[in-house]
Amino acid sequence: MTTSPPILTTKLYIPPARHTLVPRPRLTARLSDGLTRPLTLISAPAGSGKSTLVSGWWNNTGGRFPLAWLSLDDEDNDPVCFLSYMVAALATLRPGSGDAALAALQAPQPWPARVVLTSLLNDFSTLATTSALVLDDYHVITTEAIHDTVVFLLDHLPAQLRLVVLTRADPPWPLARLRARDHVAEIRAADLRFTLEEAAVFLNRVMELDLPAEALETLETRTEGWIAGLQLAALSLQGHSARSRLDFVAAFGGSHHYILEYLAEEVLNAQPHALLAFLLQTSILGRLCGPLCEAVVDAGPEQPVDGQAVLEALEHLNLFLIPLDDERHWYRYHHLFADVLSRRLAQQSPQLLPVLHRRASAWYEQHEFIPEAIQHAFLAGGQDRAAQLVEQHGCQLIMRGEVSTLTKWIDAVAADVPAHPWLAVQRAWALSLTGYPDQAESTLEAADRFIAPLEATHDVKILRGTMAAARAHAATMRQEAGQAAERARQALAILPDDNPFSSSLRSTATSLLGDASWMDGDLEAAKHAYREAVRIGEAAGNAPMIIIASTNLADVLLEQGQLQPAAKLYAEILATTLRPDGQREPLADRVYFGLSRVSYEWNRLEAAAQHTHHCLELSRQWGNTDLQAEGWVMLARLEQTQGRPAPAREAMRTAEQLAGEHRLSPNRRLWVRSALARLCLAQGNLEQAAYLVQADAHRGGAEIPRRQLPMSLVQLRVLLAR
Repeated sequence: MTTSPPILTTKLYIPPARHTLVPRPRLTARLSDGLTRPLTLISAPAGSGKSTLVSGWWNNTGGRFPLAWLSLDDEDNDPVCFLSYMVAALATLRPGSGDAALAALQAPQPWPARVVLTSLLNDFSTLATTSALVLDDYHVITTEAIHDTVVFLLDHLPAQLRLVVLTRADPPWPLARLRARDHVAEIRAADLRFTLEEAAVFLNRVMELDLPAEALETLETRTEGWIAGLQLAALSLQGHSARSRLDFVAAFGGSHHYILEYLAEEVLNAQPHALLAFLLQTSILGRLCGPLCEAVVDAGPEQPVDGQAVLEALEHLNLFLIPLDDERHWYRYHHLFADVLSRRLAQQSPQLLPVLHRRASAWYEQHEFIPEAIQHAFLAGGQDRAAQLVEQHGCQLIMRGEVSTLTKWIDAVAADVPAHPWLAVQRAWALSLTGYPDQAESTLEAADRFIAPLEATHDVKILRGTMAAARAHAATMRQEAGQAAERARQALAILPDDNPFSSSLRSTATSLLGDASWMDGDLEAAKHAYREAVRIGEAAGNAPMIIIASTNLADVLLEQGQLQPAAKLYAEILATTLRPDGQREPLADRVYFGLSRVSYEWNRLEAAAQHTHHCLELSRQWGNTDLQAEGWVMLARLEQTQGRPAPAREAMRTAEQLAGEHRLSPNRRLWVRSALARLCLAQGNLEQAAYLVQADAHRGGAEIPRRQLPMSLVQLRVLLAR
């Protein structure tokens, strides 16, 4: 059902060592020393030589230790995208590792970041030698969830794995705590600045300028050792006579910003017209290759562009072009140089910008770089084209779990949603999956109006069936059994079963039908639906749906008091959750919880405790707060049953805190709070029991919903106790 996220492999290449590299033993020694700590943080402004320092250090060691590299960009602010690239980067250290983590990310509903990281870190816990992961350009990351993910990574790094972070600004991590524990080595802007001796080596030995000592000192002082400024100065000085070089240095001055502008003018004005046009027009590209440049640059019919030849010439001229792979196929401009080119293009030819972005978008789409195609479509101002691309490929993003990226793009074309019904459907699924079912319905209404008059083609059927399934899911989240059942049946009546995607939706809709029957008190119908969902899931190859529907079936058996069949089914499901590496699939936490409840009913308290601890361990690893809360309630029950009220109260406090701080599903929330209220009554704490009951008590009516019964029974107990 899922598709692998496309990985742009150039983001994983370690930049090659430059022939113009200046030896910096004082810094490379600090980098080597940093390998004794979990984190090496290199934080300095653009153009300070961060990437060059680290890549040169590693290349000059002959690659004596394994190193993985990930160059980040703005698109990596989606947690799933970030984790996918990080898994791919780490897999270069040990091929085949991270498969389980990648599978979790590719699941229909990807597992939380901590779950993926736990699986990933387990794979690297037995590294034979010290290895490192470099996160380059980390300053582009602004998503809080990703910052939390990296902090979790730092707190749980295996002994032989190190993290090296290159950034223009300090990340919002607990750096004070890391410093106090001596867990971080730091290199700052002041450390990276060229000393006078290093500036002299660069300007006179590497760039062959033969400047006198006084001129060297002037340049070093006025650039404050800023490497990009010195490099631009050196390029400007090439081709000048000895006398004019001294005049240039004497007139040189200003802040970093103005130095850059001045020197860039010097460099750009010296280029032939055709080459300057190539530089300006390709400045819109984050990464460049020959065919892409040929598609974007318009040099006229009489002057066809040989993109690869021009890129190789630019690299030879040392014009701020950085190769991204060993084959010299992909490149990028130095960030500062690209900024200057972009500003000049916007000033001189603003009308050309949308044209260039449209060309880039078309090339990226043709070569299946869909995120890049969408990004350039937005930059071109073509909302219709951007909406079409998002609409075409949004379901792939949902399957890969990149919900935040999808939501961001849909928001950018919000005005066009009524004309693109799949956008509304995709937004509704995203809202429902993230716990906002009430907002999903209003989103779907726009699509309803648009598709109502359309002929029921195959594609329209899938669209309508998907909308019905989304509504069934939202109704289930709202505890509206009748509405959920109606929408689930509607989805099943519409959805074809001729491809894995629609078949998986049919399995989901069938399971939702079981949920509705359970809510309505028809447990036999619920069991039938869950069995059918398992059958469809097996035919579609949807392993998560098989586990979910089977566990739901066992839960119904348990509620009916059929402990022996329930225990047997739980055990069978548990056997299917064992992975080849000996670890359990994340959904095993629900199975362990079911086994703990069965054991508790049989008064096998030791077995119940063991299953509960397994449940809590897995739910913590995979971020399942529902099961964490329920697991702590079960521990509290076990402690109370064995006459230990103090640890029982501590477990209750933990469960109540989880229920209060997190968005638990309605069913789980009811179960947790009703169970806690019963425990409070058992401990004589009537006031707390009444407080827990009050928020979820039945408000009247002739019939109490089945799922409300546990809380209603506790409500009666509280009234009797009063």
